[in-house]
Amino acid sequence: MKNITKLEKVRKFLADNGIKCHEPRKRGKRGHSDLALPDLRIYIKISGDDDQCFYERHKKRGFPVFIRDEETPRFVLAKVQDAIIKSMTRKQMSILARNRDKNGSSH
Repeated sequence: MKNITKLEKVRKFLADNGIKCHEPRKRGKRGHSDLALPDLRIYIKISGDDDQCFYERHKKRGFPVFIRDEETPRFVLAKVQDAIIKSMTRKQMSILARNRDKNGSSH
């Protein structure tokens, strides 16, 4: 299966589950993602020669996900689901820490 087809399956999965995504303005340019989930800071890219540049650009502030030739569509969806869980967990931990600091309790 072509990688662009896998990307379309991911897009359909996200739409079916009500998760907002969009194609970035710089889509297809060196080091940029093919699909972004801005609320969750997840960036999805079809694997290519600029993978390292893309990874370095997105690893600190988000969750880069690659779609590779040898991966099945089911595996790609599982990777996206894992990235969503990681992102939501990170957000929850941040909110809990912020609330704990506001309430003045320290452990």
